This record gives sequence, C-alpha cells and structure tokens, in this order.
Amino acid sequence: MNMQNRFRGMNVLFFSAVILIADQATKLMVKGRFALYDKISIIGDFFRLTYIENPNMAFGISPDHPAFVTTLAAIGGIAFFAALYRACHRLRKAVWVTGLAAVAGIAMFVLLRELLQRMSSATFFKAFATIASGVILVYLYLIRHEKFIARFALAIILGGAIGNLIDRFAYGQVVDFLDFGIGNTRWPIFNVADSSVTIGMILLLSLALFEKEPDKAAMTVVSIDNAAEPTDPEKLRRKSE
Repeated sequence: MNMQNRFRGMNVLFFSAVILIADQATKLMVKGRFALYDKISIIGDFFRLTYIENPNMAFGISPDHPAFVTTLAAIGGIAFFAALYRACHRLRKAVWVTGLAAVAGIAMFVLLRELLQRMSSATFFKAFATIASGVILVYLYLIRHEKFIARFALAIILGGAIGNLIDRFAYGQVVDFLDFGIGNTRWPIFNVADSSVTIGMILLLSLALFEKEPDKAAMTVVSIDNAAEPTDPEKLRRKSE
C-alpha cells in the first residue's frame, strides 16, 4: 500500500485547517481592537461582539463543580470497565472477568476523581484538549474510508479543539466574543472554535440516531443474484440483447 492510498480520506483535515485559521484570526482581531469586556452591537441587542477571556470550558462550563468532576470520572470508569470486559471476553473468561472488570472500573473512577480534584483548571483543560485532539486525529485515520459526513464532523471538532488549545497555551484562557441574547437573557459568550465543536457533535449525534444500517438480508440476496449471473461473454451479450 503506497503512501497516497494509506492517507486517502484524510483530506477532510482541510476543514480542520479552515476552522483553525478562522478561529485564530477572529480572536486576534478581537484582541487587537477591543479592550477586555468591550462590546459593540452588530444586530441591535440580539447579536453583539463582547470580548472576554474564559478560563472554563465551552460556554463557560466550569470543571470545579463537584458534579462535573464526578460525572467525568464516572464516564472514565465505565469506559475502562467496558474496555477490560470486551478484551477479556474475547479470551472466553467472562464468568469471573465481569467482576474483576467492575472492580477495576470502580478503582479507575476513584483514581480519576481524585486526580481531577487535585488538578488545576488550566492543567486539566490543557491535558484534556491535547488528549482529545490526539484521539480524534487517530480516529480520523481509522475511519478514513468511511462516509464523508462522519469524517467532516470529526474534522471540524478537531479544528475547534486545537483552536481553543492554542489559546490555553498562549494566554492561559480562551478568547470568547460572540454574544447572543435578548436583554438580560443571553447565551454564554463563545467563539468560532466552540461553534465548530458544537456543530460537529450535532452531526455525529444525528448520524448515530438517524442513520439506518444497510439491510443485510437484502445485501445477501443481491450478492447471491450477482453470483448467479452468467459470466460467459456470449451469454452476457445475449442477455443484453
């Protein structure tokens, strides 16, 4: 397999680059023209540009809340349990391994919760975003021959994740400026990177919920019919006539 074939399908990284450039360019524009907390109206009070620096997650979600730490640790523990169970089940030892995997999953939950509680927000976000970006890039390579929409969704998520990651390393916080709302009822201020991650997640969720699996029975019938077709050139010519 040559290099071109190996990386065929990775051209969706072009969209990652577009998101990254747009995100960083708009942030630099805002930082260059606005003082912190400055705002200007674009469409009345509904849409305005408001420059803030956000130490938290997208849309201002804070990692310091106990519920957030517990939820994230639980997800990690469940994922660890599932991975162990699946690996051991393939060894046909599922009778006793289920309990062992459950204990390991609980232990992982406790360890993750302790780690997240001790970790500062800045360190947490840098580590989380770096790992997430690497995982997405690897997964994009693994599904490089799959449907375009799935690859596109992951590509724009990757672009957004890297955009905010650059902010965290460069400024210690993320530059936000897109401000929507009516009066005092306003959506948390966000940026281009947050938008791309949100759109990508919506696309992936839509694929998971609404994409139909191909009818295996119909595919089997088609395969049988195709196998039964005459392959002799003379027979094919007669059939076409």
